[in-house]
Amino acid sequence: MGNDDKVNIISGLITLRGKLLGASLKMKLKGEDTTELEKSEQLLEEKVQELRSELHRTWQGSADDMLGELAATNRRIQSRIRDLERDEKRAEKAVEILGQVEGLVGKIASLLG
Repeated sequence: MGNDDKVNIISGLITLRGKLLGASLKMKLKGEDTTELEKSEQLLEEKVQELRSELHRTWQGSADDMLGELAATNRRIQSRIRDLERDEKRAEKAVEILGQVEGLVGKIASLLG
């Protein structure tokens, strides 16, 4: 996997983290529980930092596969964020988002071997 691919994966995670942070802030301003979203955001932050520190190592796997997985997860999470913004089953959607993030983080962990 090339350095550009690595940067694209990290950038995608940062973008996703930003979306979660934005949704969490909106909910917090409404006085709502943001625990699950904050967990998701923190998992992404930890993975970004880990990947940044591992840039010099060879990452295993296909960049195309991982970038595709990142894009698909991003679409699913963005859909859940829209649901949160429409006040639809907030707690359930926040838990779904955490599950999506945990799944993605698990797949990214396999890149580092």
